[in-house]
Amino acid sequence: MKLERKHGFGIMALGCLILTGAVLVFISIPEWGNFIGSYFQGINPDDYSAQVIPLLTTLKSLFSPLLVQVGGYMKAAGIFGGCALSIMGLIALFVGTTIARQSAKSA
Repeated sequence: MKLERKHGFGIMALGCLILTGAVLVFISIPEWGNFIGSYFQGINPDDYSAQVIPLLTTLKSLFSPLLVQVGGYMKAAGIFGGCALSIMGLIALFVGTTIARQSAKSA
């Protein structure tokens, strides 16, 4: 199959969509990791009744380190995923540009 200029533009459009997804991953996933990691820090047991304070303290001591760890992993995964998507998007842009140029030269 001979690649035409329209195929190059289609691949470039796909590269732009992938880069858009990379930006969304860079912004949203690490922010979710920050939210999950600091979830129990915003809960003050003194604001609740005396019957609930032992339960909240126990839950906070059990799950706070776990959520901090999960939040850190989410931040790392978001940064890694954003980098990987950025590289894929840039490769798609370069391939699409090359195809469009080569088909314009041969026409």
